[in-house]
Amino acid sequence: SSGSRRGEVLSLLAGTARLTCGRFDDVPEKPSPPNELQETTKMGQTTRRLERSIAALKRANEPAQVTHNRFSNIAYPLFYSIFHGLRKPAHFLLFQDRDSGILAQAIATLSVFLACSGPACTKRFEMGQSLVEIGILERHHSDAAVRRASFLAMGATAEALPRDLLIDIQIEWSAKGVDILSTLQHACDQDSDNAVRKYSANAAAQWATTMSQPDSVLE
Repeated sequence: SSGSRRGEVLSLLAGTARLTCGRFDDVPEKPSPPNELQETTKMGQTTRRLERSIAALKRANEPAQVTHNRFSNIAYPLFYSIFHGLRKPAHFLLFQDRDSGILAQAIATLSVFLACSGPACTKRFEMGQSLVEIGILERHHSDAAVRRASFLAMGATAEALPRDLLIDIQIEWSAKGVDILSTLQHACDQDSDNAVRKYSANAAAQWATTMSQPDSVLE
């Protein structure tokens, strides 16, 4: 189907980021159990993609085995092309039908891009700003998969950026009347989806951890 092919494109882009960032070896996916192979709903497919993206984020933030990051120079152009499509779907074929499964996977893919971009990427702050924007704007989406991806994005930002840049993002959103930590905590307490509550709790914990560290720790 069209949605499946578009999902494969996003998965390929995320895999390319993991493979070329030089921070870990790309690990082949384990075969799905029979019951998962039978699951064909959009929610199930998107959830599995999000879980793989989370695993990628954790591996990307492990100590680097290779110092040269071939992905850092192309991270932002790739990121921006997808982010621009999310903001103006009428001009971007991938998102024209506003498929929520594709939207969720696109947000997860952007999170992987940020995680793999590394300190050498001079546009990490802009990428983090954009991910937080997506997370806040889509946090009440009717599809739980999109809400999961939104909080994944906010957690990825807190894990990738140093404290001083997170403070700048917090100040930006505070001026708009949004307290990021309160937003994360509200979802953790109130969202109807168990996985959304888990992702928002993880994001809140990561945000708090980074904010408690000296500015130099994540540089």
